[in-house]
Amino acid sequence: MRILRDQKGTITSYAAILMTLILLFTALGLDLGRAFLLKHQLQAMCDAASLAGASAVHAEFLYDDYGGIKGQILVVTVPLCDEYAQDIFNQNIAAAGFDREGVTVTSYHGWPFDANGDGYLDSYHAEITAEIRTRLLGPIMGMDTITVFSKAEAAVKQKEPLT
Repeated sequence: MRILRDQKGTITSYAAILMTLILLFTALGLDLGRAFLLKHQLQAMCDAASLAGASAVHAEFLYDDYGGIKGQILVVTVPLCDEYAQDIFNQNIAAAGFDREGVTVTSYHGWPFDANGDGYLDSYHAEITAEIRTRLLGPIMGMDTITVFSKAEAAVKQKEPLT
């Protein structure tokens, strides 16, 4: 019974448990906070790539039922939109120095599409997936990377058909 009532050294065991929890939550907060900031940078790069893809436009004639020209509409130029988007994305990745930050872009995909269903490609969609290497969670919990995903769409701004 005397052993159960003896409380010498209990503060040491509580302190050890508490310090472990504080270290774990600090590591979690720092790595997830860093991943949150880097995800927002990736989202900005994804937005820029989709805007660049949607900026590759040309005018296409609209025809009436009798074959007469009734106006023009702006549509994306398919060979150029991917080139523009990929170029802007590559420039942003190089400028951000992600290799120094421990970020690896695992996939980038972009494609034009018809957003309003009128049969003309008038928008551009971009998606980025990246792995962010953790700095503290890896040694503590074995969580070496955090995967982030960003996507963006940009549409060609249409005015009324030009006549």
